[in-house]
Amino acid sequence: MKFYFVRHGKTQWNLEGRFQGANGDSPLLEESIRDLEKLGDYLKDIKFDAVFSSDLKRASDTCKIIMSRNNYPKAISFQPALREWHLGRLEGSKISTMTDIYPTQMDAFRHNLAKFDNDIFKLFRLLQASFITDGILESLVTAFTELSWSSFDILFCQSSGNITGNELVLCHDIRS
Repeated sequence: MKFYFVRHGKTQWNLEGRFQGANGDSPLLEESIRDLEKLGDYLKDIKFDAVFSSDLKRASDTCKIIMSRNNYPKAISFQPALREWHLGRLEGSKISTMTDIYPTQMDAFRHNLAKFDNDIFKLFRLLQASFITDGILESLVTAFTELSWSSFDILFCQSSGNITGNELVLCHDIRS
């Protein structure tokens, strides 16, 4: 089984150093679009059997750009379950500002979710979200195995920190 992890295209909010979760979806930068086209060209000969994407625009645009370059285009299944975490009051805030105001909390956010106080920012319990993600991944692997999809090529495009920290996940050459 091979997994390719590629971060979704860089957005305006990434450039500005802002938190961007499920409720903040800024557009991809032109440079990112060019980079994603190059990635699509690199992956163009992979015949994906299934393609899944978060329904957030930055993830779905990332997936559409990659698939538009593919020699074997496949319909994309847009899945709300692949969305980024809800970041509550952090959404759209400058990371540097929040780090200045809440240095301990921002350190915990990045390095130890067990010490992060979700209530301060009114966001989903991130540590619990990480455990939910483990279950989602386990369910997907089980489902693909039960469906005998072990030899299929599958593409996941997502904008979710709950799997790999805002990554596009490309799954190719899955073997049991």
